[in-house]
Amino acid sequence: MALADNLMLRCEEAIVRAERLRDENDALKARSRHLTEMHGCRVTRGLQILAAMSHHRRARLPASAQSFADHMTAQLQTVALVEQRVASGAEAIPIRDFVSDVCANLPGAADPSIRLRLTADSFLMPPEPCTTIGLIVAELVINSYQHAFRENRGGDIRVTLRRSSPERAWLNVSDTGPGLRSPFEKRAGLIMVEALAASLGGEVSYREGEGGVRVTFST
Repeated sequence: MALADNLMLRCEEAIVRAERLRDENDALKARSRHLTEMHGCRVTRGLQILAAMSHHRRARLPASAQSFADHMTAQLQTVALVEQRVASGAEAIPIRDFVSDVCANLPGAADPSIRLRLTADSFLMPPEPCTTIGLIVAELVINSYQHAFRENRGGDIRVTLRRSSPERAWLNVSDTGPGLRSPFEKRAGLIMVEALAASLGGEVSYREGEGGVRVTFST
């Protein structure tokens, strides 16, 4: 009987220790999540401040530098949008909602004479490739804002994102401006788009007129 009581007591002590360790582990996990969220919020806030400063100082820059400021603002805003979602615990991001937010935060989005029309399938992507897609969208749409509608002439920018298979998708950005004419010179922005697409196992094609720029990539 004494042996049985001793075994029972040891079992109860082991259970208590296991529960205490579990509680401590849960507390550590909660603390880790809290620190991660705080860090993510600080990163997001820092990026948003930099983007706001870039946009605010744009008017003081010479015309030749204002385009660069717009691109910098767009890139910072795009990365901040991803960091904001990661800080909230997202391991995958709904690409349609994300691209919509990217477009809504771009310099030029407030111009009532230019309408941005987004058509996108709904699917999830991890944060890192999602960031890349956001940067590509930002670059191409900014190009349309800056070059397609001269002399205060309004128009439409069309952003289409489709999933062609479980492993592949394509993005097309076009506008109702003069469009691409062959031959045309690839500026730094388009060279960057090609590099970003290549990092996703994708490629870029250029469609004359209102066809715009198409990017195919792996999901």
